[in-house]
Amino acid sequence: MKPLNDREDLLYGESVALVTGGTGGIGRAIVHRLKEAGALVVIADVDGVAGGELAHEVEGIFVHCDVTEFDAVKAAVSVAAAEADKMSRRFDIVSHNAGIAGDAGIGADYNPAELKRLMMVNFLGTANSINAALPALQGSNGGRIIATASIAGLDPTVVAWGYSASKSAAIAAVEGMATLLNNQKSRGAEQGSKEVLLHALCPGFVNTPQIDPLRELLSSNNVPVLEPEDVADGFMQILLSKEPGKAWPLLPGEPLVAHEFADVEGFWKKYRALNSLQRRSTRQPKKSLSRRLWQPNRTSPVNIRHNPRGGLFRGR
Repeated sequence: MKPLNDREDLLYGESVALVTGGTGGIGRAIVHRLKEAGALVVIADVDGVAGGELAHEVEGIFVHCDVTEFDAVKAAVSVAAAEADKMSRRFDIVSHNAGIAGDAGIGADYNPAELKRLMMVNFLGTANSINAALPALQGSNGGRIIATASIAGLDPTVVAWGYSASKSAAIAAVEGMATLLNNQKSRGAEQGSKEVLLHALCPGFVNTPQIDPLRELLSSNNVPVLEPEDVADGFMQILLSKEPGKAWPLLPGEPLVAHEFADVEGFWKKYRALNSLQRRSTRQPKKSLSRRLWQPNRTSPVNIRHNPRGGLFRGR
């Protein structure tokens, strides 16, 4: 069996995938896409009824899991690893989708309890899922861990600031841990460990119950909305990327391209170089993510590249 990092696609039917938040709109779509690709899916969620029904539907396994509890996530990881051993498969895919929406308010309306709830699920849950899965993947076959964040984590002007902050923290955790893993690999500090690549998938507005409070506003402004299947298509494409620590903005009608984070050290070097500074001043500014997201009359679904052999990606 080939390790995931050496495979061109996931059609070998050898993977075991763990999907947290698997009963939600995006998580459910990813579960089905992984099943179609041949993976055995372990669904981890707090909704036992929906989780059990979905597991039966895709011939997978359900594990009750609250991602804010590290031990619960480790238990879900253990189930996925044990299934891989039992069925001579590879546990090499983790899709972290558990998340909530909310508004922490401002000034007299500030709600610290709501902010704590957002950070616990969206940030701590991401950190728990990554760190619970890393030892298992590093010790066996390597693989991918993809956390579903949000475009709001890259552009805090899009929605409520508390939600944006929790998603920004999740993205920072992915990039920071990916950098640390890469540094350890360069120094040879993790001898015998297999490579694990971390990514953050950052979709815009998605047609799930989370956007119900915004539907009227989105509709009146002709703001295009992704379907969960579009996000699942993006997830499958990111699985094949070999660039670690990337955040991937996913917007309707735009190709899936990794977001470039600011290079602070490089920025100051350029700032001190007069010629470089002059060149920077003549460049045309890029359109902000928020302007791209709210641009009206963008009704075409997300543009995702097709697999040239077909079968894995259903480009729209």
